Amino acid sequence: MKIRITDAVSYDNGAATGDRVFSVYVASSGVHPSEFNKMSVFPAFCDVHVHLREPGFLYKETVETGTLAAAHGGYTDICAMPNLDPVPDTVSKIALEREIIAKTAEVRVHPYAPITIGEKGERLVDIEALAPLCVAFSDDGRGVQDRGLMREAMYRAAAVGKVIAAHCEDNSLLRGGYIHDGEYCRTHGHRGICSESEWKDAAITSVMSRQRKAWSLYGRQRRTESTSPARRLRTI
Repeated sequence: MKIRITDAVSYDNGAATGDRVFSVYVASSGVHPSEFNKMSVFPAFCDVHVHLREPGFLYKETVETGTLAAAHGGYTDICAMPNLDPVPDTVSKIALEREIIAKTAEVRVHPYAPITIGEKGERLVDIEALAPLCVAFSDDGRGVQDRGLMREAMYRAAAVGKVIAAHCEDNSLLRGGYIHDGEYCRTHGHRGICSESEWKDAAITSVMSRQRKAWSLYGRQRRTESTSPARRLRTI
């Protein structure tokens, strides 16, 4: 069915095109009119940081359920993090993930590959072999603590035109925490993660600063993940 959208704010130069939306503000015969009352109209959205959890954690999410949710929210492209079992750290493992995506995804899914084998921060994956099969590289949820390893990862990723999505966090300041060390955490007896792990001098020196230096050396192939404290944002 063709839909003519009226009284909406368009963000694509006034002409949304696709299977469902063919024109904005332009009347034509055989087209169902739809009054949007000044709502905004976008072509589609892309989320560069999602978790689909398949394979390995189907009790949390599947490619099908996650992509259905994306479609309902207006997202046609999503980039899936590599927190899976098995971790897609080889060509054969990421091929398994891509096979599931091809069979069950309701929107376009672009998988990440990890930076290190098993996301353990010890040895780099074969970046050159994985590059054609992934959108970018990330050890999401785990900061790569080894300065030399991250430098090499950025250099090799830049050489193949890929992005490194860095989880910048100093593990020495985590101390077993699992939620933000705030009022709720202290009131309810939880073990907190101090925000300094992302912005304090030690963290900046050992993580943010070293990665900013590497970024300047190896080009613009970087993305900083999970940014929360305001002071960390100012550092970026």
